[in-house]
Amino acid sequence: MKIYLQLLIVFIGVSLYAQQQTTLNQPYIETIVEADSLVVPDRIHISVLLNEADFRGRKSVEEQEQLLKQALIKVGVDVEKDVTLLDFGSNYKGYFLKGKDVIKNKLFNVLVRDACTAGKVLVRLEEVGISNVMITKTEYSGAKNLVLQLKGLAVKRAKQQAEALAVPLNQKVGKALLIKCMDRPNYTSSYNAPGTVVLRGVGTINNDTTLNSFDVDFDKIKFVSTVQVVFVLE
Repeated sequence: MKIYLQLLIVFIGVSLYAQQQTTLNQPYIETIVEADSLVVPDRIHISVLLNEADFRGRKSVEEQEQLLKQALIKVGVDVEKDVTLLDFGSNYKGYFLKGKDVIKNKLFNVLVRDACTAGKVLVRLEEVGISNVMITKTEYSGAKNLVLQLKGLAVKRAKQQAEALAVPLNQKVGKALLIKCMDRPNYTSSYNAPGTVVLRGVGTINNDTTLNSFDVDFDKIKFVSTVQVVFVLE
């Protein structure tokens, strides 16, 4: 029985090896194609640091927090859903005065979903005296689906490219022998990087919370997907 099992394992190994050799020895054409897309970010993270020492007029952190919430509500931000208190210690060092008095501070993350609202938040907070504001990250919520679409598009283009190369040889492209995704683990990862915001024509804020002559632009996020496809050449 042991001899039979050993012979069976050897036979299977030789069979698979022979099959692989047959596949590699037939004529083939290899293509490497890239597909990319630029999208507008729809998740914009704004970091807001409230600090007693930096605020004009030296308001307490509690007073600043109320100003922050009121300002965000006026520009349409859902403060219950889209405003979160961050772990201050993990991002910033504490602020201390000479007399070992600790300056109170809080760090918030504000999530908005378009560039216009982000710009309104920046202007409104500046109006109420909150200046420690930074756009920390831009994302695209449909990133995973977009990447899958780009992979499919890249494979389609790979076949078109292979067919174009085979025509002058009077040959045809057959089935695919290999499809390999060549994206690196964080290939572009632009959607995880801070974006650039440009404010143009900033106007005044009226009592009805409308910003006049206001425009804002963010860098678009670039997604790239690269595939390697090997086709049979007939």
